[in-house]
Amino acid sequence: MLIALDRPDDLERELREWIRADVSTGPWRQSLARLMAERGKLDEAIQLFEACEKDKLLTAADYQLLANWHLVSNRRAAYERSRIEAFKQ
Repeated sequence: MLIALDRPDDLERELREWIRADVSTGPWRQSLARLMAERGKLDEAIQLFEACEKDKLLTAADYQLLANWHLVSNRRAAYERSRIEAFKQ
């Protein structure tokens, strides 16, 4: 609903609250990472996705998205590693 109402600040606040309150935070962290990337906060988005990567929650599409974020952030080695992981998936 918050997406439809175009209220990204409220959405970010709610996602952060769900991450704190929920035992299984993977889906919320991924959603928050996508929101942060859309808002131009790529460093935070990358950190959230890399935390999900450690928990083995990323799909091939997620790795491709992470690779694109690394490319935009001028992190060539991380970009190549994410691309390889996308192909492995």
